[in-house]
Amino acid sequence: IFHHFVFVNELISQRLQTMGINHARIYGKTKDPISELRKFKSEPLCRALVINSRSGSSSLNLQNAQYLLFFEQPDSPIDRTQGERRVWRPGQKSKVLIYDFLMKGTMDQRLDAANKTGANLLKELLRENGTSNNTR
Repeated sequence: IFHHFVFVNELISQRLQTMGINHARIYGKTKDPISELRKFKSEPLCRALVINSRSGSSSLNLQNAQYLLFFEQPDSPIDRTQGERRVWRPGQKSKVLIYDFLMKGTMDQRLDAANKTGANLLKELLRENGTSNNTR
């Protein structure tokens, strides 16, 4: 489960705990991210990894995952693409399903559209709000 804001990691983790879903967490203040990653990869009862999109979009191999959920959209098309590539890696034997949690008319919906087109994010967001395109 990729997210953008640090406090969302805590909210998702609390909800998973309430539901009785064993999971691992990696975010900026994780003391031992390697241990959390190992837990996700090797413990059969660990069903989810809650990870910041910046932390999770670089140099991780998550090919044991079959689902990728963007709870919040990354603010960079590069982070989005890299996040997807963490799950679909050489060695992946299963079909990978990617989900996006989006609500109509929200910033996440605009971020998703900008990320998927690879557009200049600031320019797209300002255009969507009716602001002049004369910004640099």
